[in-house]
Amino acid sequence: MPDYPEILSDNFLDDATATYDSTEDDVYKVDFMADRNRGSKFKGENTTPQHIVYDLGAAASCDTFVLDKDFVITGGSGRHLRLQHSETDDGSTFDTDAVDLNNAALATTSLPIWKTFTSVSRRYWRLRLEGISAAPEIFNIWLGARIALTMSPYGNFDPWKEESIDTPLSATGGGFQNVHHFSRRLLSAQFENLSDTQMAFIDSWWNEAGQDGKNWWWLWKPDEYAGSAIAKWAPVYFNSAGLVRDFGFYITQRAGIIEGRGVL
Repeated sequence: MPDYPEILSDNFLDDATATYDSTEDDVYKVDFMADRNRGSKFKGENTTPQHIVYDLGAAASCDTFVLDKDFVITGGSGRHLRLQHSETDDGSTFDTDAVDLNNAALATTSLPIWKTFTSVSRRYWRLRLEGISAAPEIFNIWLGARIALTMSPYGNFDPWKEESIDTPLSATGGGFQNVHHFSRRLLSAQFENLSDTQMAFIDSWWNEAGQDGKNWWWLWKPDEYAGSAIAKWAPVYFNSAGLVRDFGFYITQRAGIIEGRGVL
């Protein structure tokens, strides 16, 4: 099968009710984990095991979990972060691991961890942390249903497009210096000859994130990243605030561009 891009634009944990069975930090609240913001974080208690239960309010079909980079989950060979779901109506029994991140999986913190699993519809989900030896710190987690595109960008697409944000300074005598602030990834993915079914993928992305200026995930080569979790293939966190959704018609086909700026 072709390795088409995937998008995760709806975080079901956004509006879920979270319950933590240990002592919540006064500043770094449990709700901060799922607010789509890389600048806020959850800091837990140094206890093991510990659990965070999410009540989605109603059953929702999920197939993708993302643990964003720079997390702190310290421990030895027995450490795990498990994403579990409950088959009971009240969420009292969590007996299935949708995702199990073991010691080896948690060893690298510089890249997001993107895990897919067989889609299952559940109301109650739980994070279980076990075998840890320090207070956990987690910046950004996602649970949702990914948009698996059936087409690739058209034309001269650069998956690693980047811009440098700078302030150039010129003196009256002709001298020049530059103040470099940061670099960020850019996305400009053009799509051509879209069917109604393919256009529905674009509409889902726009309705779930693009139109409201919310952050969203883009994974250019899912198969490559699953087989080789390196920066070259890593999922990128984008935002399309202020950009335009414009997919015009050519006879019965559609064409347009998805654009985004990297969220640092």
